[in-house]
Amino acid sequence: MPRLPRFTQTDIFVRVKQMAICFYVPIRITSSFWIPRFLVTDSSVEHELLHEGHVSSAGTSLSQPEIEALLAERFPRRPYCLVEDWLIFHVDEPQESLDRVRSVGLQPMFLYSHCVNYDSEGRFPPGGWVRSTLCKTYDGVCMFETRNTVYVLVGPGREQTASLKTIFSLC
Repeated sequence: MPRLPRFTQTDIFVRVKQMAICFYVPIRITSSFWIPRFLVTDSSVEHELLHEGHVSSAGTSLSQPEIEALLAERFPRRPYCLVEDWLIFHVDEPQESLDRVRSVGLQPMFLYSHCVNYDSEGRFPPGGWVRSTLCKTYDGVCMFETRNTVYVLVGPGREQTASLKTIFSLC
């Protein structure tokens, strides 16, 4: 009988849904950024997420009613999502690819969040994670807009450059 791996106190189990089957896998907590263990086997992904330079950003400290008033003014009738523990990825691809993205009115940036606080359309459960589509506008502070959703960045987060492979390997 094979031996089961021994888990340390930094291992936490999370539910992963893959092909309609839910199972639990351990994750490793590293410097406030959680990386599923099965992602750490690819050393290039691990290097890019853990060792590449990143910029800390503040997000907003407004209350939910204040945020909703701001959204009603700036983005009336748009679906929105309040997120914490967020990471904005600036896509690291050849200039030709980045120019194609910009030519259709988008920015080569994605948002990933470990914690959804509230989704106005009920698409993402509170406490769940979300990865956005390409960015349409970003105000540099707390409003990250895609074609379908305005994401409000609450509290501290990070910005960093990453390859598409790394970005899409996150959940």
